Amino acid sequence: MNDSTARILVVDDEEANLALVLEVLHAASYTTVSARDGLEALDKFEKYQPDLVVLDLMMPRLDGLEVCSRIRHRGHHQDVPILMMTGLDELDIKRRALDVGIDDLLFKPIEPRELQLRVRALLQLRRCDQCHARQDADLARARQGFADLDRQLAQLADQPGLAAVRDACHRLTQQL
Repeated sequence: MNDSTARILVVDDEEANLALVLEVLHAASYTTVSARDGLEALDKFEKYQPDLVVLDLMMPRLDGLEVCSRIRHRGHHQDVPILMMTGLDELDIKRRALDVGIDDLLFKPIEPRELQLRVRALLQLRRCDQCHARQDADLARARQGFADLDRQLAQLADQPGLAAVRDACHRLTQQL
């Protein structure tokens, strides 16, 4: 995923806010899908599997905190960054948002450049997390391969000259 192919779900029940966020993200060449309440957001989240969610706090049917909580408890795609927008600048709201798994908070009124910068930063962090996860999986496979090789060499250790090779492989496995 790069910025030009990122899919962003934008959720806001206020038409003016929704239009502004969509306009800002389109200007930055993101692909967007929108929802106007929490239940629609969850449906579209499953259907489109976005790379990032921009989510309003105060909405009908399900508020942003409940939407985030449900996304985080779904098991798959729980690593999708969520940027919450709110007009409330209260400590309790900030704490509750962080408790349910919001990655960043953006306070209204929305400043277009700040929205673009935060979206870009969250997408870059997600790319880094995905890269690290792939590297961790590659490393685990390499460790398993060395452990398998070490076991095979241990079986052959009685043959002249192979004990030194097995010991070298064992030392290499321990260093990983």
